[in-house]
Amino acid sequence: MEIDRKELKRRARADMGAAQPPFWAVLLAYLLLTTGVSDLLYLVPLPGDGAIPTTSIFLSVLITLYLSVMSFGLDLWSLWTTRHLDPGVNALFQGFSVAGRVIWLNICVALQITVRLFPAVIALVLFYFLLSPLLLSAPVALICCTIPVMFALYYNIVLRYALAPYLLMDHPERGAAAAVRESVNLMRGWKLELFKLDLSFLGWYLLEWGLAAVVQGIFLLPTLISALQSGGDLNTILTLAAGTTAGAVVGALVCVPVELWLKPYQGLSRAGFYDARQAFTPPPPPVYTYRQ
Repeated sequence: MEIDRKELKRRARADMGAAQPPFWAVLLAYLLLTTGVSDLLYLVPLPGDGAIPTTSIFLSVLITLYLSVMSFGLDLWSLWTTRHLDPGVNALFQGFSVAGRVIWLNICVALQITVRLFPAVIALVLFYFLLSPLLLSAPVALICCTIPVMFALYYNIVLRYALAPYLLMDHPERGAAAAVRESVNLMRGWKLELFKLDLSFLGWYLLEWGLAAVVQGIFLLPTLISALQSGGDLNTILTLAAGTTAGAVVGALVCVPVELWLKPYQGLSRAGFYDARQAFTPPPPPVYTYRQ
């Protein structure tokens, strides 16, 4: 079983070019409504409420739920654009009509990932405990070996539930739990195909990370040199922190054009993968009725 990734990506680019309003306008609105709103909320000073920051915890949970529903709306825009339904910016807000199911879907997926990843975490702890003498001699080598293994295992688990949001979009009446179960069934034997599709976007991510690193270096290097020359006094440390913050902000702004292209490109490709996978699903067997 194999899906033509080049054709999926070609169709995604064609759908992006035909989208009205333009895909970059929808993504710009999405970024303003997600990253922009969350950054503004975190800048708002909160009243102190004792040893347990209940206000901060409540705000963090609220933002997380809001971002999950908005992400569902972006995936819905990608699916509708792939099907030439002309969704527009309003698709970003459609997730709020089924917000409870979207939130429950994310909770179900998170629980499934945690349960499946927990034995591997326990095995990793035992591994480090048994090899603790070696950690003293080569800790970096062992960590560098285990991190890729754990990430590969985590990503393999995540791929099981990759189609759950699309299934909830098509059949919201079935509920989140049914979408999770059906995603597992649909992805059985197809995880490698989706992995290869995701891997084909690695070059774009490297470009984005490289731009951010270059901008960060431009802002940070002069201040770092000054800090080393002055011996690290308080003023230099504060200047270094300011330079790091400014570099992060400017780096994020520089990466916005890449993000405006990459996010819908990958989103439409994944939505196309979902439709292509559905096309491979055999029809249900016929039901025969017999006359008495």
